[in-house]
Amino acid sequence: MRRVVLSEADIHNGPLLLVRNGCPLHNSYRIQLTPLGGDNRVLMERRAALLLSQAIRAAGGDGRIVPVSGYRSRREQEELYGSCLLSRGEAFTRQYVAAPGCSEHETGLALDLADGA
Repeated sequence: MRRVVLSEADIHNGPLLLVRNGCPLHNSYRIQLTPLGGDNRVLMERRAALLLSQAIRAAGGDGRIVPVSGYRSRREQEELYGSCLLSRGEAFTRQYVAAPGCSEHETGLALDLADGA
């Protein structure tokens, strides 16, 4: 396996993003969002949405593989994190929910899918 070393500037450059706890999304990040499928509530970055749609179609998953959660704003991530803190506690929340600013969903590139059959 080849090791890749990135500088601080590289992790927020072009289509390559590193977003996780301890490495928050850079404030200068901008995206073009588009709705997925017939549900205008699920949004994704424009190019990623096109590629995902092509992949689902190629796999014969139209109508069977459905998006359930895509792009989240910082505010939505804050609400999700806070709600989980109240209902599940700090240990669970830190383990399973990304802190605001550190969620891949805020990039528009992450998506949760479900079996819609």
